[in-house]
Amino acid sequence: MGEAGARPSLLLYCQHVLGMGHLVRSLALAESLAARFHVVFLNGGPVPHGVPRPRCIDFIDLPPVGFDPAGRLVSRDGRRIYFTNALYTPWDEQFYPDGVRSWMVKLNAAPQGGMEIDPDFFVDFHDRPGGPARAHEVRLQNGDCTTEIFQ
Repeated sequence: MGEAGARPSLLLYCQHVLGMGHLVRSLALAESLAARFHVVFLNGGPVPHGVPRPRCIDFIDLPPVGFDPAGRLVSRDGRRIYFTNALYTPWDEQFYPDGVRSWMVKLNAAPQGGMEIDPDFFVDFHDRPGGPARAHEVRLQNGDCTTEIFQ
């Protein structure tokens, strides 16, 4: 373990994209843990101006997630956009007592502009083993995701 009395290190990863709540909660947790640990905060999103970075924490900033001009998350190369109906999830039981089939589609974005639905890519999560399942934070091969894109 290193020198006597040295605090153990702790890596805390925060991937935040759609709002500040997750970031603010993670920073508060990291600051509390810094009393007992050497905290390294692996930051996976843009930090809004005015959000303080506690001095007792070491930060490593990853490249921010990519968005298109409409605010949708896009693949790292900017050629794919994945959509799910995951935003229904919080309301499913209240507004859709009979359920909502969860699905995911992919749009292909052309480098010269324009988009089209990929006719060979449609995932219906309703009939999956152990389902029905809801699509949320789906991670795909090569790092593409519906709600996050890891760099």
